[in-house]
Amino acid sequence: MTIVGQDEWTVSVSLSEADVADIAEGDQVTFTSEDLDDEFFGVVSDIANLPTTTGGSATYAVELTVTGTVEGLYEGTSVEASIVTLRETDVLAVPANAITTTDGVSTVTVVADDGTTEEREVTTGETIGEYTTITDGLSEGEQIQMTVMQSGGTGTGDAEDMMQQFGGEMPTGGEMPDGMTFPGGGQMPGGQ
Repeated sequence: MTIVGQDEWTVSVSLSEADVADIAEGDQVTFTSEDLDDEFFGVVSDIANLPTTTGGSATYAVELTVTGTVEGLYEGTSVEASIVTLRETDVLAVPANAITTTDGVSTVTVVADDGTTEEREVTTGETIGEYTTITDGLSEGEQIQMTVMQSGGTGTGDAEDMMQQFGGEMPTGGEMPDGMTFPGGGQMPGGQ
């Protein structure tokens, strides 16, 4: 993606039909660039109503507008953009394939420091991509066991690498769009 525009900085991107279904005007965008040290922010400002079809694949033109003043940003700067479609804070999540559900009861295999394992019942929440949130039954820092498919067989994944927390403090640099205020001074667009 390349920065274009004079009066305001905009980024034009093309997204698949599946990706466009997950976004809306006003969604927050986080930008990074090899030419700049810090992240900066923006919003989804326009989504095309009609797709462009190339080789049987439909894509939609989406315009992203940079918010605030960003030092060192010039027309033609290449950037990477991440559109925030869901934000969860202080959420514990594990790979979905580490959870076994039988007769409506979900369990994970917890690995103790001495290497022994324990099947533990957990309460699950939303599935976000390849991860499922755990709302009860597991604590941050505990290790879990999961089976991963590898060429030539299966192996056991390391527990610590599989724990993930969503959220935390907002990154520095740039201004957040007007809207809901979060701790640390960052702001999210309204309706998030």
